[in-house]
Amino acid sequence: FEQYLNDYSIDKIQEYIKKILEQKYSIPSEECRIQIDTEQLESQRTITNIRILLSGTSIFKNPYKIESEIESIFSCECQVLIDTVGG
Repeated sequence: FEQYLNDYSIDKIQEYIKKILEQKYSIPSEECRIQIDTEQLESQRTITNIRILLSGTSIFKNPYKIESEIESIFSCECQVLIDTVGG
């Protein structure tokens, strides 16, 4: 994944993460928001951090297991956070 990234590919990565969360952890896409931070180094844009914000009943899922899996896939830091405002 350390290849050239653009906004289109960021959207695709967000969709891919949502698919993983839904299939492996039964987290519906409406109960998670994903933010991806990138960094531009010379001609390459790489992922530096992924934040997953869970809401609804998904807040009871195991955040450490999710973080570990996403970090191993994308080779970057991942944080799973709880949305205390949205519900």
